[in-house]
This record gives sequence, C-alpha cells and structure tokens, in this order.
Amino acid sequence: MSDKSKEENPKTFVTGGEDDKKDDGSQHSGEDNNETEEERKKREEEEAAEQERIRQEEEKAKKRQEQAVLFEEYVEQSGLKYSFQIIFTEIISNQIREDQVFAYTAMRLRQIGSELDNLEKSAPKEEQ
Repeated sequence: MSDKSKEENPKTFVTGGEDDKKDDGSQHSGEDNNETEEERKKREEEEAAEQERIRQEEEKAKKRQEQAVLFEEYVEQSGLKYSFQIIFTEIISNQIREDQVFAYTAMRLRQIGSELDNLEKSAPKEEQ
C-alpha cells in the first residue's frame, strides 16, 4: 500500500494500534494538565495562606516587642523596679517566712504606691 491509500482509507474499527495510544496519551495529558493546573492553584493558595500566617505571626511578635519596651519604660519611670528591690531586701533582712512573702510583697507595694501618690500630690503644692 502506498501512503496515499493509507490516507484515503480511514480506520473504521479500533485496532489498539499506535494511533489509539496517541489519542489516549493526548487525552490523559489534557487531564494531567488540568490536574497540574488544579494542583498548582491549590499549592499557590496554600503558599499564600502560609505567607499570610507568617505575616500575622511577625505582626504579633512585633506588637509583643513594642509592649515589652513600653512595659520596661513604665517599670523604669514608675520606680516599680526599685520598689521590688527594696521589698526583696526587706524580706531577706527581716527573714520573712516563705509562706508570707507574697502577702508581704503585696502589702509593701500598696504602701509604697500610697507613699509615692502622697509625694506626687504634695510636690505641686510646694511649687505654688
């Protein structure tokens, strides 16, 4: 048979030959392309979600750091740091029992706070 006769006589039945394999391959590759497209979109969505989660975590960490700095500044300005140093010195020197440390600390913080308030209130009177 010549090449022309092959072209003129199309196949009318399934032979399972190479032509069929090519057709199956093209159909599967189309499905594979669809699957890879879906997988790619899914992967991109997952990556975007992961990046958003990381961004939110970084934002939270930044806020915590800012709050820590503000708290440190407050402790420094309020004298709370020194109040605790005084109280712990008193606990050691007065040999306060371990089960009384919390109650003693709370009581002394209140006293020191009241003393500081009184000093702040009396300071403007002296300036006038």
